Amino acid sequence: MVAESFCSNLLNPKLLLLGQVMTAWLAPIFDEQLVVWMEPARAHDPEQTLREWETGLKFGAVTRDEYRQQVLGLAPLPGGSGPCCRPA
Repeated sequence: MVAESFCSNLLNPKLLLLGQVMTAWLAPIFDEQLVVWMEPARAHDPEQTLREWETGLKFGAVTRDEYRQQVLGLAPLPGGSGPCCRPA
């Protein structure tokens, strides 16, 4: 995925470098223990994730229980569920 590559290969190294430079320059001004740290960027597209789960459900790659747990945050159905068998 392009966004993941962008984050891991371009954005995160720059954030790391920026944090190191800010730590080196700001620590002497404020406090010797000061460390600037920025959380690494992560690519996340909720709509794409939902489309992937729905496609997996449609073609039987995931069960209804997996879909319920991962996407909807619901408990599994009693007795389990097999692959989704939607009518065409």
